[in-house]
Amino acid sequence: MSIIGIRKAKTKPTRKRIYLLCEGTKTEPQYFEWLKREYRIPLEIIEKYNKRNDAKSLLKHAGKFCSENNSKNQRIELWIIIDLDDRKNKDKCFDKIKRWKPKKNNIEGQTVLSAPQFEYWLLLHFENGKNINGKEDCLSHLTDQYKVLLKNDKFRYDKSIPDKCYTKDRVNDAIKHAKERKEYLKNNSEDCEKESSFTDVYLVIESILRSYDEIQNNK
Repeated sequence: MSIIGIRKAKTKPTRKRIYLLCEGTKTEPQYFEWLKREYRIPLEIIEKYNKRNDAKSLLKHAGKFCSENNSKNQRIELWIIIDLDDRKNKDKCFDKIKRWKPKKNNIEGQTVLSAPQFEYWLLLHFENGKNINGKEDCLSHLTDQYKVLLKNDKFRYDKSIPDKCYTKDRVNDAIKHAKERKEYLKNNSEDCEKESSFTDVYLVIESILRSYDEIQNNK
C-alpha cells in the first residue's frame, strides 16, 4: 500500500537557554530578571553554592555547571558577568577567568567585563557614559538619573533596580552607547582594561534579543 501525501510535522528547533553566573548578588540578578519578564525568554541566574565572588570560585561554579549540563540535546549559553574594578591587580585568577570559554560542544558563552562596575551598564541606558571616572562617579551619575526619572530628589541608590526607569528602547540605547565606547577605546587606547569605563554586557543583551527574535519567529 502506497503512502502518498502524508506530510511530516515540522520539528521546532530546540530553544536556546541562557544562563548567567553573576559576581553580584543583587543588582545583576534584579536587572536580568526584569529582562526575562520583559522579553519572556528562557533565561536563568545560576545559584552559587557559596557566596564567594573571587575568580577562582566563579570558575568552579562554571565548571560544575558545564559538567552537569553536557547534553547534545540542549542548546545552552553560559555567561560569566564580573566587574573589573581593582581585581586585575588583586585576583590571581583574573587572567584565567577573563579568557574563559566553555569546553562542552553544546555550550557557548564567555566572560563579560564591566569597568568600573555593572552599574556602568545601567548608566548607559540614560547617557553615553563618556566622562565616568571610577565607582563613585558612576554611582553619582546613575543616582542623579534615577532622581530625575523617579521625580524624587531624596532618592538613594541601594543597588536595587527601579523597574519603571527601564524600557526596551533604553536597552537599545545602552547597547548603542556601549558599542560606541568600545569602538572609541579600540581606536584610542592601547589597553581597554586600563580605562576607567567600558562594558561588554551588551554582548549578553544582544544574545538575549536574538533568542527573543528566534522565539517570535517560531511561534
